[in-house]
Formats: sequence, C-alpha cells, structure tokens
Amino acid sequence: MAKCQEEEEEEEEEEAVVAMDASGRTPLFWATEYRHERLVELLLSHGADPDVRDKEGNLCLHRAAYFGSPTIARMLLEAGSDLNARNLRGDSPLHLAAQEKCHECLSLFLACGAVSLKNKAGQLPQQCTRLSSPPCRALQAFSAQLPSQVEQILSRDVSRGFEQVAIPCLNMVDQESCPRDFLYITGNILSGSGLLPIKTCDQSQGGQLRLDTTGTAPEMGSIYECSMLCACPRSCPNRMVQRGLRTQLQLYRTAAKGWGVRTVQDVPHGAFLCQYFGELISNTEAAHREEDTYYFVVDMPDGQQCCLDGRYYGNVGRFLNHSCQPNLVALQVALGYEIPGIAFFSTRAIQAGEELGFDYGDQFWEVKSWNCTCLCGSPGCRRSARSPARLPSPAAGEPGSGPSSSCTPRPPLRGFALKTKRSSPLKRLTRSRLAREARPP
Repeated sequence: MAKCQEEEEEEEEEEAVVAMDASGRTPLFWATEYRHERLVELLLSHGADPDVRDKEGNLCLHRAAYFGSPTIARMLLEAGSDLNARNLRGDSPLHLAAQEKCHECLSLFLACGAVSLKNKAGQLPQQCTRLSSPPCRALQAFSAQLPSQVEQILSRDVSRGFEQVAIPCLNMVDQESCPRDFLYITGNILSGSGLLPIKTCDQSQGGQLRLDTTGTAPEMGSIYECSMLCACPRSCPNRMVQRGLRTQLQLYRTAAKGWGVRTVQDVPHGAFLCQYFGELISNTEAAHREEDTYYFVVDMPDGQQCCLDGRYYGNVGRFLNHSCQPNLVALQVALGYEIPGIAFFSTRAIQAGEELGFDYGDQFWEVKSWNCTCLCGSPGCRRSARSPARLPSPAAGEPGSGPSSSCTPRPPLRGFALKTKRSSPLKRLTRSRLAREARPP
C-alpha cells in the first residue's frame, strides 16, 4: 500500500513539472523568466524538458536570452537545449541576445558554436544590434566561422563544469578528438606531502597594491594577493586572480600549431585571463621526467626554483601557444603560500576571436631550436625557419618585452629551462662516426 502511494506521488510530481498553462509554458519557463537560478536547477534535476516550446515557438533558452540570464542559459545548454532553435518569428537565442544587448549570453552562445541564421525578417543576429557595439563586434568576428563550427563542437566544456564559465572545444581542421590525456584541475597539485608556509600580501605589509580597482596589472613583476590572513572582504580588488577564470575562452584546433586558445569577447589591456595550473615538482624530479613539454619554472622568494608540470594535470593555460609578439604576459602571483602561482595578463587590448599567446622565452628555444621552429606567423617572428639567426627576445622597453632590470622580478620561464641543451640528431651521428673513424684498427 505504501509503495503504491509513493508511485502516485512520483507521478503527480512528474505531472507538475511538465504542466502547461494557457500560453503553453511550463514551470521551467516561469522560473527562467524570473531568473530564479536555483529553481531552474531543481526543475531540471526532476526531469523538466528544456526543449518544450510555448505557443510562440520559444524555448526556455529563448527566454533566458531575452531576459539576460547567462547562468540559466548555460544550465539549459548543459541539459541539451537546442542552441540554434528558432521561434515562429525565426529568431534564434542568438538573435534575442543581440537584440537585448546581453553580451554575456551572446558570448556564451558564440563560445558554444551558435550558427548565424536569418530570421523571417531576413536579419542576421548582428543586424539586430547597434553597429560598433560590443555584441556586434563579437558577432562580426565570428560570422565567417560560425556556419562550419556547429558540426565540429567536440566538447561543450573541457573543464567539466569546474570553471565558472564553459570552455568549449572546436575542431575545423582535422579529425583530432578533444584532448583527454590530462585531468582538468583548478589548483596546483603538490607531488609531495606537507603544508606550505603562509606569505602575506602587500596590503598587510603596508606596501602598494599591484592590482588597481579595475583589476589590471600596471606593473610587470610579481603580484601578492590578499590571503586568508587578510581582514579584507572577498570583494577586495586585490583578490582578482583567486576569483578564477571569468573570460569566455575557446579551445580550438589551429591549422599548424595543434591546439590553441582564443577569446570570444573583447579583453582590455592589463586584464587577468587565466592561471597556469599543474603538478608542483622539484628540479630533480623535473630533470628526470621524459615528457617536458608542459614545464613552467617558478622562482621562490628564497632564491630556489620549483617546476609546474601541466602534462597530466592542468587547465586551459597548458594550451596557450608561443608568440613572438604576444598579447599575454605570465606573472608570478602569491596567493598566500610560499610557492607562487602563474597568472596571464593581457599586454594590450585583445579583440574577440583573436588567439592568445605569450613568449616562451630564450631558454625554451635554446633547448628546442634544433627540432622546433616558431609558427606564430607574426610580422616580427624571431624563431621561424626563415630566421636562421634566431634573434633573442627584445630588450626591456621594446614591444613584447618582459622585465629585465635587476630591481624588477623577471617573468617565470616556460618549459625546458631545467633541461640540458640537446644537440641535433645529425650532430650526434656525425660525432659518433668521427669517433669510429678516428679509432685505430
């Protein structure tokens, strides 16, 4: 008897979740319109269908775009809602996001591979918003790529929900699948056990903050952020990096460089993009590992070094490519522990759709120059096959340069700095042949 009663209650609950009113809208519609995020999450967990349409042909995703709720839009997309569905007027969620100037929803839809379709009025999404506006610029930057992207979305979110914003993976070049040979993490992993000593921030020491109220990095050196020992609130402007990734990024397949990272939205100069996470290992262990492609050397305050290895544990930062004219710079950031982290900041204004890259440094190329050339394609490329001189990085004060003066901490080194310089296979073969020929019979 009790079992039958439970079954009846479950049936009534299911009916309540999918019940429609006179306009054809379910409870999920009204929760979306009132931007009640927790209620939307609850309804979806109890089987609410995100693909139900009202009498105007709208999905809940249309309403989320119209009322400007990117968080609910993301939940609906993760539940399987059709990103390119059109209502009776022919408008897709992308049209409504552009029309209502909801830049966050627009960036989310573009990052997830929304197609630029025409509505019944013959308008593309970029024609539904004012020219030169940020939504219009973002749409124009991706208008040439969007039709082919929808069939090449390999993953809606490579971070598996661990980041605050989704990072989709796209491939329009070859048949390579989404990279699965690493575990996505949002914090560094210690290879050994033990607690790290706490280090306080500049503010608690009476020093000058490295980040201003807009979250930009005016100085290119080490940054000390507020830690758990600071009495300041979570909203403190000196807690920018520890708030995590907040920029819409894409992991995509490049034509010649493998995987790369690009931004879906405009990024101002000096803005924080993301961190570089990996496994913290000692120099000794780093020198013995065969795979050293994802090394990042970190200088500690006591003068010693440790290494971040992003090979098996990492985040989106492990896919950033080298550029001889970079739009990012890597800075060491102390978040309360003795071993600092690595954070990337923009060195100039970056437009939507532009690939992100930073300078790997001279030590990287000293080790890899015999079997690796730069493919960044920038006009001032110093490491390409057509640049046999392999010019060093520009001096301080030149475009794209990092700090080099004795009073300013140098940027962290990218990869291979702990490895000895390798000779080319041709040189090794020549030396062994000469040794055999010189040996007496």
